[in-house]
Amino acid sequence: MKKKYKIANIIEEGFFGGPQRRIINTTINLDKKFETTVIFPIKDSQIFKELLIKKKINIHQLSINKLSLNLIIFLKYILFFFIDIYRIYKFLKKKKFDIVHISGGAWQVKGVIAAKLNKIKIIWQLNDTYLPYLLRLQFKFLYKMSDGIIYSSYSTKKYYSSIIKDNILYQVIPSSVDTAEFNPEKNFEINSNYKKIINNKFVVTMIANINKIKGIDDFLKLANEFNKVRNDNIVFLLICNVPKNQKKLYNHFLNFKKKLNITNFYFLNSVGDVRSILKLTNIYICLSKYESSPVSVWEALSMGKFVVSYDVGDIRKYIENNTNGFIVSRSLHDVMKKIIKVYSISNNLKFNKFSRLKAIEELDIKMNVSKLNYLYEKIINK
Repeated sequence: MKKKYKIANIIEEGFFGGPQRRIINTTINLDKKFETTVIFPIKDSQIFKELLIKKKINIHQLSINKLSLNLIIFLKYILFFFIDIYRIYKFLKKKKFDIVHISGGAWQVKGVIAAKLNKIKIIWQLNDTYLPYLLRLQFKFLYKMSDGIIYSSYSTKKYYSSIIKDNILYQVIPSSVDTAEFNPEKNFEINSNYKKIINNKFVVTMIANINKIKGIDDFLKLANEFNKVRNDNIVFLLICNVPKNQKKLYNHFLNFKKKLNITNFYFLNSVGDVRSILKLTNIYICLSKYESSPVSVWEALSMGKFVVSYDVGDIRKYIENNTNGFIVSRSLHDVMKKIIKVYSISNNLKFNKFSRLKAIEELDIKMNVSKLNYLYEKIINK
């Protein structure tokens, strides 16, 4: 019987988003010789937990605290820092893992320290292109504990090039999409209320959990500009979840929408299957301040969508101007011009074959999971 290697995939943020989706996609497609247990917090993780169970992935939840700018959450993070490390350490020791895979980025250090104390090999996945100075300084010392690095984009690799030495084992593995599942030829059920909003409209869609870096303020302002000229045929949809610590920001956006009477913008925060909305979308938009490898953009490409985006992360690697989208300067005026340009095309680009082809050829989950299989084997045999 083939030996199975035990992987602990640790993430200190339980709220469902891009990194959590990536964990699920990669885990279910890994070589069968690797047996993964996903370790994550109890708090705010119900959606993530349900999806992991649905996909029959091993899970273990711990009472650990995440890092946050919220003062109370930050104080709890500091107060329970060493207790949380001990909780992770104790579980890792009990299960005797071969590799600990740190999935949440450079700020997630508790799993690194717990794994090092257990003398378990460590792979640290980096998925950002910006870190506050103190976190960057902390990472400069702690990354040396790891046996391998995963960069979620070439932009992330470039960002860390001044910190991480070239002799460390690494792979660039972008966030991936299951192109067989995100396939525009499939039929998807859609909520009847959402169908009424979309019916016979030109649809501009963005998927983003509520936070300050996703450019939701710009998205609202963009909708308002079209609202001013009373073009009732264009609607703007934000598919979002609202973390508990971002309810104040969410209410700020709701009040902004109400104050300016923006009637062409909709918050969709109970979408079971984003594919149903993406299939009916004309333009997918990305207005983030920072990104590395935005999985929601790759999902839009897989659904054959035309993308308009700011120049963030590895967007430039997969979007070609006038072919499957536009990369624009950080200017709402430029974004408006591109939307109007696409709107003026008679068929409104419901499907773009180049987008779909790019996703299949360079972003498909199976291709990128093979890189992870290779890195796991390298680390184990190191």
